[in-house]
Amino acid sequence: MWIYWFALVWQDPFATCRQAFVPDPRDYRPAKCFYDVARGQGLWNEAGRQLEALLEGGETLPWVHFYLGNIAQDRMDPAALDHYRVALDAFDETGDGQGMVYTQINLHRVLTTQNLWQEAERALAAAQHQAMLMRDASLIYAATLDRGMLLKRKGSLEQAQSLLEQLEPRLFREESSYSTRRDCLLALGDLAEELGQPRRAREYYAALLDLAEKHEDPYAAAVASLNTLISLVGTGPWTPATRDEASQLAARLRETSQALEHQALEVRVLYEAAMLADTEQADRYLAKAQAMTRELGDPELESLVLRGLAARRVDRDPQAAQNLIGRSYAAAAKSEDPAILLTAWCDRMHVDWISRPPAEALARSLDLLDLIEAVRETQSSDIGRAGFLSHQAFSYYALVGHLSRLFREERDLTWAREAHRVMERLRARSLLESLSFERINDLPDEMNDLTETRRGLDRQWVRLHQDLLNPDLSPEARASKRQLREALTAKIGAQDARIRAKHAGYGGRQSLQAASLEQVQAALEPHQALLSYQLSYRENPYGQFYGGSWLWVVTNAGVEVYELADRAAIEPAVDTFRDLCAEGKHTQQIRAGAEALYRRLMERALADLPEGIEELVIIPDGHLYHLPFSLLQSAANHTPLAFRYHLTLVPSATLWLRWSKQNPQAKGSGALVFSDPRNRAIETPLEESPDSGGWERLYRGTKTVTPADLIAGAKLGPLPYARSEARSVVRHVGRDSELLMGDRASEKFLKQQDLRQYKVLHFAAHAVIDEVRPQRSAIILAPGSDEEDGFLTPREIERLDLDGQVVVLSTCHGASGLTFRGEGVMSLARSFLQAGATTVIGTLQPLSDQNAEVLFDTFYRHLANGLPVSRAMSMAQRHCHEANQSVATWSNVVVLGNGHAVLFDEPDRESLPVFVWALVAFSLISLLVGVVRRQRRHTRS
Repeated sequence: MWIYWFALVWQDPFATCRQAFVPDPRDYRPAKCFYDVARGQGLWNEAGRQLEALLEGGETLPWVHFYLGNIAQDRMDPAALDHYRVALDAFDETGDGQGMVYTQINLHRVLTTQNLWQEAERALAAAQHQAMLMRDASLIYAATLDRGMLLKRKGSLEQAQSLLEQLEPRLFREESSYSTRRDCLLALGDLAEELGQPRRAREYYAALLDLAEKHEDPYAAAVASLNTLISLVGTGPWTPATRDEASQLAARLRETSQALEHQALEVRVLYEAAMLADTEQADRYLAKAQAMTRELGDPELESLVLRGLAARRVDRDPQAAQNLIGRSYAAAAKSEDPAILLTAWCDRMHVDWISRPPAEALARSLDLLDLIEAVRETQSSDIGRAGFLSHQAFSYYALVGHLSRLFREERDLTWAREAHRVMERLRARSLLESLSFERINDLPDEMNDLTETRRGLDRQWVRLHQDLLNPDLSPEARASKRQLREALTAKIGAQDARIRAKHAGYGGRQSLQAASLEQVQAALEPHQALLSYQLSYRENPYGQFYGGSWLWVVTNAGVEVYELADRAAIEPAVDTFRDLCAEGKHTQQIRAGAEALYRRLMERALADLPEGIEELVIIPDGHLYHLPFSLLQSAANHTPLAFRYHLTLVPSATLWLRWSKQNPQAKGSGALVFSDPRNRAIETPLEESPDSGGWERLYRGTKTVTPADLIAGAKLGPLPYARSEARSVVRHVGRDSELLMGDRASEKFLKQQDLRQYKVLHFAAHAVIDEVRPQRSAIILAPGSDEEDGFLTPREIERLDLDGQVVVLSTCHGASGLTFRGEGVMSLARSFLQAGATTVIGTLQPLSDQNAEVLFDTFYRHLANGLPVSRAMSMAQRHCHEANQSVATWSNVVVLGNGHAVLFDEPDRESLPVFVWALVAFSLISLLVGVVRRQRRHTRS
């Protein structure tokens, strides 16, 4: 390919462009030809000179100015603004609507990078209005793309992602420009990365690389490869080979960026290469990058290089590293971009823990967490806030790792308390907030004026935190900023009061205090132990400390911490074990895997537990959320964990403390049971109908994607055993229960019913799970009316009025889904907890219809006899195991929330007549005989 490029250069690659220019100077194609050659061959300076020469005749040529603006924009040259303004005026005079739209879009991009927000929004609004007047779908798509990019720039990451995900398939299905498709894939990759979804990000970058290569665009291909490299070294997963692979990719990118003569790209590549290289080579790369940033004058790149210099020198000269990181922050502050400031402060934390005393490093690290959480507040949705914090989670992990080491070495409980506090700041924040108060985005549209003012105050809050983090701030200036913060806090409080006066449920800026270590210890009963996991890497590929993996064990008698294997070793083992369990075969391999994970994750900790521990409250992390802990076993006794302890999973200690204080026994009576709902949408194959006016609905934001898309091609047949299961629930729980089957098991009935009158909600139904877009997951019910579709989505679940009920999801994957570091799993089970349930039983894998009947019949029998939920489930799992049922039947059923909840009083067995006991015995025998005879198999998808 390089030979081909050089051959073109010697043949004057612009000759064709000049020839095309002569007959029609106002046509866009000749000017675009110069731009394409510049991108394809790196001849940026020559392309700019030749386009400037075309203007020497004095004639205003709008497309020439447009593409000069593009060249300047790609090279981060502020001259782009002037070229676009000249082009826009010229297009306006000639009435060239297409030129106006594209120029306004690009003008908007330049203005946003310069933080000229109001002018940027006016340019984009004008572009969208012009595109709609022209009713040109390709122009509307281009304007919609920039609308998504504006949302991203303003911090509404999940909203931007949702819009662009709906746009992307249209761009590739219909006629649209290469540049629009290219920019959409790049934006989607960046959004996925910032929302804590690195694997999705790399899929988009791979698609961008493929598209760029097909269109012979080496610059876009290099950007895709560079972003893939940054994602890989930034978030993993990492293996021993990752550093070498990343170094090789950086070397190839170095050659590409030099051939393209693109200095900004080369600086970024030199930084990555330096961070992966040995000391001598790293110094050379960073010196070259620093010289180039002086020419470019870009504060983001300047901050990047200074951070690299500090990181590589901290071991040799801590004081020099501190000075460099201070200069890096000052450069980042010029950009006014919170993401750049956060990155600078993350690197500062690494330097601080090497060069400062622990107490001082801790204080500065907590300042960083304050800024992260202030920026998090600007996100517009639950998933956006969870994803943003997931992307920043390694800062929390690194801090917990430092504190864990200090506690283990010094045995000072101060470090344990701080480590616990940091962990709880990260865990399930969005879920905790949703249970405590409504957010701005939950408010009705008629309150937009009040909420926009409130969002503006939030942005001021973030900027104030950024200023307070400036290490060069004088004591007087710092005191002044703190006074401003107090005044701003008062303004925020007053605005919240105005909103609350019109909407009582709104919470405003409430400081939700995480449960302290002392509070958790005081709440734990003598038979309970809390196991809190952190799953991280000891080092990233740059060699920086990333926290490592730890297990904190808390009982009412004490606290202990255990260092675990690296995340790189644990995650593949968990994935392999899950696959084996899902198959339900290979008993010896499952046992070997269960013993190996037991050794890695808990053997030492359980051996050290005080006597009398019967219940384990487990806070998983990362892939451990998808691990069937119930199967783990010691090589010494081969007894599954679920038969030694009663197990409950919770997303945070703070939420466990909240749920454990509620008493479900005092609420409602009986159960509301939905069994084998009939939904004709899953009985009829979906056919894609022609999309009339779809581009208009997309532009206006009214086009939506529903769970119906997920069932196309799925085999979701009847669930005959679900009906028997439902009857057994009612038989055990009592006559106040209500059983709904078939068409009666409807979404309409669920939404209209007073759910607080029941103790239990039980769903024996199909479910569809979207692990990419969790808002598209659903439990499939009967519709019940023309207004409902029967797909009970997470957002609809969250609106249900629950108050401490136990929810049982006898469906497939009810407890699985998209997983965020810190927040946990965005599952259907989580949505019920968000609606007000305190305990949810769900599944990690597909669930056999027939085997679910046996499991839940046994579970409800023990629950009705007065056992706590987790103990009743342990008894049911033991029963299935002793009946030689496959491990896939019972091991993937988990109890979430308050497993210690007791719903029913223990019955007075002495008062029961003999004939009742005989009837019970007869029923059990009949059930067992039926199980043996049944041959058909059904799965709850």
